[in-house]
Amino acid sequence: MGPECLDRLYHPKMEYYRAVYTDSPRWNGSENISDKTIIVYCEQGYGDIFQFVRYIQPLKEQCKKVIIHCPKDLFRLFECFQCDLQDKENISLPDHDYHTLSMSLPFNLGLLEVPQPYIFAKETKDLSEFDGFKKIGIAWEGNPEHSNAIIRNCPLKHFMTLPLDKAKLFMIQKQIHNVTLLDGAESLDLYSTQINDFYDTAVFMNAMDLIISIDTSVLHLAGAMGKKCYALLSSWCDARWDVHNWYDSMVTVRQKTEGDWEGVFSSLNSYLKMTNKI
Repeated sequence: MGPECLDRLYHPKMEYYRAVYTDSPRWNGSENISDKTIIVYCEQGYGDIFQFVRYIQPLKEQCKKVIIHCPKDLFRLFECFQCDLQDKENISLPDHDYHTLSMSLPFNLGLLEVPQPYIFAKETKDLSEFDGFKKIGIAWEGNPEHSNAIIRNCPLKHFMTLPLDKAKLFMIQKQIHNVTLLDGAESLDLYSTQINDFYDTAVFMNAMDLIISIDTSVLHLAGAMGKKCYALLSSWCDARWDVHNWYDSMVTVRQKTEGDWEGVFSSLNSYLKMTNKI
């Protein structure tokens, strides 16, 4: 395994991975795998998983069989890859020749760019009652357990600055965690639907004309599906946003100073006006 992966392999958060894959050889990209079965261990959070499953298809083209080791609530969504799926909580691994970590795939494959979109949901939420309006899916908060949740989350009231006379807003995040983020947005018309897993989220996204989100799993899923979207990033964000434009359909808008959501939405509204997205 290359040096780019050494630090994270021994991180405390990787303890489960190290325990489960103790006796499993790790593929480092040099071995011929044309007749081999490989398990892809989906590491980190949902957004990270969505970002790196882009390499499943090129991996399938190089080996005999791919097994995706991921959270069970992604099974319905990941049926689009036509691979065997293994519950991430199941420590009894199926027969295989090698394993690899999802975030190691671009290094092992020697590949960065892949065709987009690469995640698909066949169904679409019926929102015909809103015909004639632009449908905008929004997410203003992410995982409350994220170490930078307070910095990343955005007060909902800022979405009221969007030009909404010909548009409707839909809550694309699964649930509301921090009710204080709703302060000042009591008059905002916001529609929602029941979401049980990320397949439901993808079906809902299929009905959207545009996604506007902070850096969350919702954002990565929208990009992976090729949905037109704007990523609203805090002044601190993952360094991966700086090294590559990961999604063809995405525009990133970042704070210049911490907490400056007013500036972000000012820039966002300028983009929307120039592109006639709303």
